[in-house]
Amino acid sequence: MRAFCVWLLLGGALTGCASDNDTPQGGSGSGVEPVFAIESLVFGQSEGESSTSYALLTHSLDTQEALTLDSAHEFAGYAPLDAVGGRLYAGSGEAPTVTGFDVSDDLAWDELGTVSFGNFTSAAIEGDVLVDTKRAFVALNDKNYVSWNPSTFSIGDTVPLSDSIPDKRGTFTVQRGYGHETIGNLIYQPYYWSDDEFQSYSQESQIAVLDAAKSKFGAVLDAPCPHLHITTQDEDGNLYFSNGAASIASAVLDADQPRNCMVRVKRGDNQIDSSFTVDFKDLAEGREGSNFFYIGKGVGFFNVYHAERDDKSDPAYADVMYSANYHLWTLDLKTMSAKIMDGIDFTGGQYVAFHLDGRVYVAVPNANYSSTAVYEVLTSGSAEKRFDVQGWAFKMLQVR
Repeated sequence: MRAFCVWLLLGGALTGCASDNDTPQGGSGSGVEPVFAIESLVFGQSEGESSTSYALLTHSLDTQEALTLDSAHEFAGYAPLDAVGGRLYAGSGEAPTVTGFDVSDDLAWDELGTVSFGNFTSAAIEGDVLVDTKRAFVALNDKNYVSWNPSTFSIGDTVPLSDSIPDKRGTFTVQRGYGHETIGNLIYQPYYWSDDEFQSYSQESQIAVLDAAKSKFGAVLDAPCPHLHITTQDEDGNLYFSNGAASIASAVLDADQPRNCMVRVKRGDNQIDSSFTVDFKDLAEGREGSNFFYIGKGVGFFNVYHAERDDKSDPAYADVMYSANYHLWTLDLKTMSAKIMDGIDFTGGQYVAFHLDGRVYVAVPNANYSSTAVYEVLTSGSAEKRFDVQGWAFKMLQVR
């Protein structure tokens, strides 16, 4: 279970962990009520038992009783789910295919078609970048991309990654960051370098810029932070890139590992903002952090590991990675002052956050990822709990 958990948020999945997409429009429904999708992963309980993805549809993300997966659509393994044009698109989890679904007002699924990438890979699709109803990109394991049309389910161009992104940095291998950000036709995708266990990292990361209109990579931005994995953007289109949670454990356990930090790219720039490279330990009283997410009005939040709460004299990697002693902190970007977030307790480290219907939600798992608590983060920076959901709710989308 835990090996897969590490892979999912640390490896090649492309779908945005910090989703800032506009509300999708269209689909077969009348649009009277909004439709949201919550994707939850239930891990196998024994060695060799596979995991299962569940996509649960709902009209509301307001305060309610705990959500079960009884009525959810089931997919084998990890099946990346995305939405565009009022429709849902899901990888199979077992084959190199993506299937589209229409969703009715009564939350029924209607399969529309399937596109296969079997000519390019035999592996299941790790993630999609859906730009609009006619342009999407699938990331292949060899670093290349393939464009396709979500309306016609037809395949377009092969898009090779820039040669400026090396396969290796010393003994470390290139990894595709989990998140990405889209500004107009430009897709900003982070890359980092790690060992095979995701326990050691290079100091440098890079951000490749894909022009969706031209199906071609352009600028590559060098960033002085390890493990750039999580992405978000503010109201002005400035982009923020930060490390995922696994490099917290690396930095805590090994003084020779790079310190965790985040960078900013101002809208329209082809370089990192040199005035804004921020170490999380400088914000959180010497503690390591990760996963910066922008709320609005100059306020964001990030996750912090409170080692002082773990009574272990010689902790192992798993002790830190799967600790229940992480806490969200808010950050005022104007003053660069941070504090513990009100309204939420200590919990597991792999939170995910989303902008949905003009509001901000954060899904926080318990320590063993068997259940997830969903909170709304208010513009004040405090959190209010809305509901629980079974499994690890790692993706929330607005379908329409």
